[in-house]
Amino acid sequence: MLCVAFIYSLTSNFDKIGVQNSSPLFWSLSITSVMTFGFLLLLRFLPQQHIAAPHTNTLGILFLIGLFQALGLLAHNTALSLGPVPSVIAVKRSSIVFAVIWGFIFLQERHVRERLSGALLMVIGIGILGFGQIE
Repeated sequence: MLCVAFIYSLTSNFDKIGVQNSSPLFWSLSITSVMTFGFLLLLRFLPQQHIAAPHTNTLGILFLIGLFQALGLLAHNTALSLGPVPSVIAVKRSSIVFAVIWGFIFLQERHVRERLSGALLMVIGIGILGFGQIE
């Protein structure tokens, strides 16, 4: 997780530069296009036995996932155009509360009280950060 946090600390700043020099919509489309091209190249050179075609009954679900991912990316880049990177990332990470709740409801995870208290502590930190931005 530390490596992932390090990578996101770099890419979020890169996204901020991209949004400042274009627009949130253009930057979102550009990033998605580059990633799509890269994954298509990867698929082209992978052995065919590792590639599985989606079933027709999952295409609707895959479409919804793609739609919500696109909306999330657009919202993220719009937020980056409006505020400082650390604040935007902190607010984005507040989704941890929903992840803990959904893990309890759908996956029957244990030790929810401890996880929820840690997630709420993170949200309190986000609140403190937000109040620190008020002038």
